[in-house]
Amino acid sequence: MTRRENPGRPTHTLGKRIVLYTMTALVCFGTGGCFDREELEQQAFVTSLGIDSAPGGLVDCTFQIAVPKATSGGAGGGGGGSEPLAGKGPITVRSKTVMDALALGNVGVERTLTLTHLNSVIIGESLAKEGLLPTIRPMMRYREFRRTMYVKIAKGNAREVMANDKPMLETTNTRVPDGVQFVGKKTGMAPVSSRLQDLAIAMESPHEAAVLPVYALNQSVKADPKGEEGIHGDLTYKPGEIARNGGNPVEYVGGAVLDGDKLVGFLDGQQVMALRFLRGSMNRARMDVPDPTDKTKFISLSVRRERRPNYQIQLGQPVKISITIPLDADLIGIGSGSNLTLPGPQVRLETTVDEHIQSMTSSLIEEWAKKGIDIVPISTHIRGKFLTDAQFVKYPWQSRLKDADIKVRVQVHIRRFGLQTAPMNSGV
Repeated sequence: MTRRENPGRPTHTLGKRIVLYTMTALVCFGTGGCFDREELEQQAFVTSLGIDSAPGGLVDCTFQIAVPKATSGGAGGGGGGSEPLAGKGPITVRSKTVMDALALGNVGVERTLTLTHLNSVIIGESLAKEGLLPTIRPMMRYREFRRTMYVKIAKGNAREVMANDKPMLETTNTRVPDGVQFVGKKTGMAPVSSRLQDLAIAMESPHEAAVLPVYALNQSVKADPKGEEGIHGDLTYKPGEIARNGGNPVEYVGGAVLDGDKLVGFLDGQQVMALRFLRGSMNRARMDVPDPTDKTKFISLSVRRERRPNYQIQLGQPVKISITIPLDADLIGIGSGSNLTLPGPQVRLETTVDEHIQSMTSSLIEEWAKKGIDIVPISTHIRGKFLTDAQFVKYPWQSRLKDADIKVRVQVHIRRFGLQTAPMNSGV
């Protein structure tokens, strides 16, 4: 018995499939390929970009270009062993925008300028005071600006800072921003949230002020690079004014406060340390406090957060803010001969450290709260008190913050006393 054919089944199905597969294959070949590729030898990789304000609404863009290194098989991009011009300093172009500067910058560079390896943008002080939005918007749109790159503020001129930045150890500029970020986490004297994505979130968030790292040129170190004239000036933690000689003229310390997209002031190293205590981002920092048994001597401590700070906020007129900061500390140096490991002196020491850090944090938060600028930001802790985001945005937080009743309480627990518990005294 023969099998009957299905009269409803089309006879040209196989032909349709062949046509479909052929068209799919042709489409795949058309969408792939390397039609816009550029060889490595055709590209000039910009590792740092500086942006300064220029007359007439223009900008001065400074490019630090990575220098090609020689491989084991032959000479590098310098040719004949000589150093390429890119290694002698950055180049600066005046233009309407950063995108325009990329095109104009290539008139003197024999390779195509590319930002695919850009790891830091340094914005000049004058441009930051005018407003960062016109500068940041193209960066959020153009694919060569990675959102993981660092954004910093130059105290003064970005071009001058980049031209005088002479790393102590690193031989390539590409590793400097990561190293500076790591050191900032260790010392506590530089903000840690400095990536483009962090800045964009802070600028778009209502009631929140962004704090960016600062690069500052120390003029005394620049004028006396070998340190032959000694150290001038008093002890200070202000960026660009640290009392020192020799080394890199550029200092990576302090923070720049933005109200919206405009620069409104700077923080010194100790104020950034206090800010990180308030934010709960202090991993570890070394600090000195007066010895409670001898006010002429100092005690050195290594301080880190024990838990995140606790914020209790009551909305009203005035707003009441209570902040509790729990910290751990290790004793790493005692200037006097006092034995502070005993229960009584230890309690006195913890009280002294509590009062010292409480004074640092209270003065910082009160100074900026009176201006209506939330640098912590505290506003993140009141978002849950509103039913909708629109209510939170509409709340007059900045004006209420100016008259807020703010109380800071610090709880320091000394856990360790170093390798030697008993004090070392003279045998005389």
